[in-house]
Amino acid sequence: PCAPRGSPACSRAAGAVGPPAPPSPALGRLVPIKGIDDLIRAVARVDLPDVSLHIAGDGPERERLEALSLEFGVRATFHGVVRGAQKRRLLEQSALSIFASRAEEGRHEGLPVSFLECASACAYPLVAELPGALPLLHDPDRQRLDPGRDLDHWAARIKEELASSGRARHEFMARSLAQRELVIPLSWERLGIKWAEALSQPSTFSRR
Repeated sequence: PCAPRGSPACSRAAGAVGPPAPPSPALGRLVPIKGIDDLIRAVARVDLPDVSLHIAGDGPERERLEALSLEFGVRATFHGVVRGAQKRRLLEQSALSIFASRAEEGRHEGLPVSFLECASACAYPLVAELPGALPLLHDPDRQRLDPGRDLDHWAARIKEELASSGRARHEFMARSLAQRELVIPLSWERLGIKWAEALSQPSTFSRR
């Protein structure tokens, strides 16, 4: 799933004017390993006006997370499961995507499809404990959230990126486009082409 070149997301990343967009932090099942509770607490510490959180997905944690966002005064919209045009619109409106995943009983998430979706739509990803995404980060020092879950650090990183998406917009969008180029080879379209090319090659298998 990849925003095509020339889409609203990539036009925005190429330098279109407009206000900073809200982060779209989660696309997936709302379960503890996703770490959305810590993300809500971190966003509550971001010292910027009009910061809002958009959470796409559903699961057993949803009611608790909704209550937590109210408790911390975070403007959070829970979209539930999003697909198709609704998902594309959400990503096109997002400056950031934030992956707050944590280790659960020694288990980490691998490489969520949502990471590829967000990065390919130019929603600049920040990641916590997500080992599978680390080799795909354009600027790991900048994009990594403290894996020790220092929420003040998270808040500072989120604030810096949201502020730069408005103040230093061209630099921010250049980073978003560079990040997009790193994940494009993993899009379904590109993988499908490679798979078709592989199938079209003469087989080297021989029976003895």
